[in-house]
Amino acid sequence: QQGRDVGGTLRNNIALSKFAAAAGFFLVPLRILVNPLTSWMLLLPMGRLYRTTSAALRKRMSNPNAGKDMLSHWLRASEVSGTLSVREIEAQANVNVGAGAEPVSTAIQSVVYHMIRHPKAWSMARDEIDAARAQGRCQHRVVSSHDAQSLPYVQACVKESLRLFSPTTMGLPRKAPKGGITIAGRHFAEGTTLSVSSQQVCALAVHLSTDIWGADAHQWHPERWMSGYTKELGEYWLVFSAGFLTCPGRHLALIQVSKVVASLIHCYDIRQVDPDSVWRYQANFTALTHSWPVMV
Repeated sequence: QQGRDVGGTLRNNIALSKFAAAAGFFLVPLRILVNPLTSWMLLLPMGRLYRTTSAALRKRMSNPNAGKDMLSHWLRASEVSGTLSVREIEAQANVNVGAGAEPVSTAIQSVVYHMIRHPKAWSMARDEIDAARAQGRCQHRVVSSHDAQSLPYVQACVKESLRLFSPTTMGLPRKAPKGGITIAGRHFAEGTTLSVSSQQVCALAVHLSTDIWGADAHQWHPERWMSGYTKELGEYWLVFSAGFLTCPGRHLALIQVSKVVASLIHCYDIRQVDPDSVWRYQANFTALTHSWPVMV
């Protein structure tokens, strides 16, 4: 509506993405920068997202009749341990929001981008939601997680979009085990930190493998997830990595992506300003996409 970057959210997200890519390697400076005081003074570079979260947290904590939610658990922990102040709770919540928002935002962008480049997909998903509404589901403006999970075509669009473009570009490190390990003919000594780009490995080695996905592996084809082989294909869907270091927030992320995507489809029509414009991205902790403005 305003045709501008409200509150500098997009601009600040670029800075935040670069910060997140390096912050985990420098814990002492991180603890200096991210603390209750900087949170309370609204100094962290999270723009509108940060200010909105802070206002919501303060409103919630001033409500004595609020029901049980995640914040109530943190407040209970503060009472029991006596170690978490209100400012510390606010700081932790904002760090969680900032860290979790990046990959989820990129995942949502991936779904929207691929769907609007296949306009029939958006209308088919809208038809599926309308049919669900006729059956008594998806009755609210914001589609519930339970209802979103019951939309097979919408879920297929989510999985297929993330198969072709997953949000995380940063390497996911592991330590070489006792005795070392040999990979592709090269030996790495015990304790060596090994890392791969999850996006590149997923995109080039697994997610585009014709042996796994068929001759159309390079094409966006959500119907493959409705073929009856979803469980088998899911074994090769490595968006959140795999094994010991699988993303611990993957379930929450999928809940958010499912709810937001279904709600967007339900309420809005979205199209690219220039249908021939292909997005580009900047690889920080997550892939920060740009250069594909849309009309909503």
